[in-house]
Amino acid sequence: MKLNIHRLIVMTLALLCLSRNDRFCHAVSDDQGYTDMVGLTNDQGQEVAKVFYRLDVLDDSIMPKDSMADSDGVNAISMKMTYKGNAWVGIGLTTAGMVGGEVMIGRPNDGVSLFGPITSISAYGVQESLIQNSIESSIEQSNGETIMTFTRVINDGIFLAFNSKGLNSFIWAVGGEGVEFPSYHSGGRGLITIDLSKAERPGGVKITD
Repeated sequence: MKLNIHRLIVMTLALLCLSRNDRFCHAVSDDQGYTDMVGLTNDQGQEVAKVFYRLDVLDDSIMPKDSMADSDGVNAISMKMTYKGNAWVGIGLTTAGMVGGEVMIGRPNDGVSLFGPITSISAYGVQESLIQNSIESSIEQSNGETIMTFTRVINDGIFLAFNSKGLNSFIWAVGGEGVEFPSYHSGGRGLITIDLSKAERPGGVKITD
């Protein structure tokens, strides 16, 4: 009974998000490996993909040198992007749209890598970074679905830092069905703001105003 009630709440929140096309909207994750989730919608309000995420407190032994943590110990974020189809997928932080963004791109035949900072909207402006700071990552395609996962430090002093206690702007994109990267994001693209202060904190710590 408890599980059914949880699913009903998740479905209701998801429908509210879609009906409002609210780019700040998020819900409790229905994937047990993550705490929160949000749907990625295009300009027509259609859900293209989903992103699941959680904040982490990881052991210093696996953290990159000079990485920083918040006052409550949060030092990493794990994300999972799912797409109903076979395509490359990408999501990452930005300051103002595509240019300047730093995106984790999952290529089914080449793995997951950090691209950016993006210098232009052309393919030439989207180059793989010489420095990679993900702790772990994966991409797989199964039963007509593409799934990318990764864990990154929230602040390494080099790339854009995740604000685990406030708003974060993300760009996301999906390639064409069966088309290898680099290619046009014909599967969808967009900008979304995620308020990580609303995410569940490791150990049950709550963010207060």
